[in-house]
Amino acid sequence: MTLRPQLAIAALAASLLLTSCAAGTAATTDSDGTPKEGGELVVAVGPWEPACLDPLVNSMAGVITSRPYSDSLFWQNEDGEFEPWLATGYEVNDDGTVYTLGIREGVTFHDGAALNAEAVKANFDYMVDPATKSQLAGAYLKPYDHSVVVDEYTLEVHLKQPYSAFINILAQSYFALLSPVQITEAPETTCEAPIGSGPFKVTKWTRGQSIEYARNDDYNWGPPGSHEGAAYLEKLKLLLVPEDQVRYNALLAGEVDAIVPTPAENVAAIEASADFEYQYLVRPGTAYSLHLNNSRAPFDDARVRQALAASFDREEVVSAISFGVLDVSDFLTDSTPDFAPDLTKQITHDTDLANDLLDDAGWTERDSDGYRIKNGERLRAVAPIVGERASEKRAVELVQAEAKKVGIEIAIDLVDATTFTNRHWAGDYDIYSGLWSSNTADMLWLRWSSANISTPEVLGQNAAKFSDPTFDALVEDARRSTDDTERNELYREAQERLTELVPSIPLYAARVDTSYPNYVKGVHYDRAYIQPVWFDVWLDR
Repeated sequence: MTLRPQLAIAALAASLLLTSCAAGTAATTDSDGTPKEGGELVVAVGPWEPACLDPLVNSMAGVITSRPYSDSLFWQNEDGEFEPWLATGYEVNDDGTVYTLGIREGVTFHDGAALNAEAVKANFDYMVDPATKSQLAGAYLKPYDHSVVVDEYTLEVHLKQPYSAFINILAQSYFALLSPVQITEAPETTCEAPIGSGPFKVTKWTRGQSIEYARNDDYNWGPPGSHEGAAYLEKLKLLLVPEDQVRYNALLAGEVDAIVPTPAENVAAIEASADFEYQYLVRPGTAYSLHLNNSRAPFDDARVRQALAASFDREEVVSAISFGVLDVSDFLTDSTPDFAPDLTKQITHDTDLANDLLDDAGWTERDSDGYRIKNGERLRAVAPIVGERASEKRAVELVQAEAKKVGIEIAIDLVDATTFTNRHWAGDYDIYSGLWSSNTADMLWLRWSSANISTPEVLGQNAAKFSDPTFDALVEDARRSTDDTERNELYREAQERLTELVPSIPLYAARVDTSYPNYVKGVHYDRAYIQPVWFDVWLDR
């Protein structure tokens, strides 16, 4: 059997990815000189700590912590193409329901277990097992039916339906592989001490402080374009630092070797400095958005959602909170494949429209504080916000001030990160802010399909609790489509539907940016799920 060594995604998708990442990013390897081995890289990361280090379980907060010790089947390169990594290639049948994967020989996990077809099958089965409670991998893999081991290094993956984004997602760090021994014999250990096949091994997790890694000396299967052999660094330490200015000050003081992310107010200073390097890429996927709880009042009424969206100027809010660094986005960021450019910025600031919509929805009276009331109840929405996330808090405060002018009260409830997450799963909010990154427009299905509303059994990512049969049909047909033109049009119509019904209010396209002194060399990015990669990094000091 001949397996394809790589697959180029649609030309449009590739061009969009490159366009958004080009200007001023320096998002390329800067490893001038001869690499030196040894040393420890200390990176301050924020703004939150994952609840679990298992890449198949954790939320977005955990991706930067899981990539150092784990590898994926495919690698997305700078041109938007998918190249083999732990896979050697793949074939897909005519109706797009059976993928035959070739598996790389000679790879071992940190516990000595071998990578083979059985190991990959065990990982897929683990991802979709309800007991795993996978926040993202399990949701993406809902089309998965079963796998068949053809021989030691060949696996047939059978899907219940065609799934156009299957190879895309296998490149993401959410689909990094864990030891088959661990996930079958001791799955309860994967959060605290996950066992991958990556260039570093997790050695210590001190909650609230740091995660420490040591070099895997046996490693010799880095992603395409990287160096051969083990990592240059002997150790890697990620300091968990939620406060923006604490991270930045630690960088200036020489207490850390890099920070992720860089506070927006300090970007200009870092870029102007001759002592530091700055890289960023724009996240593909969904924008940072205010997700409005469509399942209960007041946002079960589309007119109220539309009114809130029209009550403020998104460009002014985004510019104010990011010091002009970030750009306003629509439901998908413009770096996402199948983004619809003809629908940009159709959610506009219009105070008269907002007032008319609220009048039409029956909120015609106002109380002594100027807020609208109906049947004796104030038009009020509660927005929990993690206190350490200064820019997100500021964004909601700016929206709060503008919404008051049309009679909507937004109450900000400052909470810790754990409470914030728990309230998400419990649906205990009116406005929930956040973003989700992905290298496919299938994010529309993940974020707004009614299939992804949380239940007591399943953790879903539809924070808006949006349920619309027309939208559901569009995104479901798009994920099944094997025709690029048809899929692009379906996703365009789905984005148009969101613009009309406004289940969420998109604000900005987020960056993943990294700042570090000149002595840090070899920093580059994982583009399937945007994050810095430390495997090729070395210290010139």
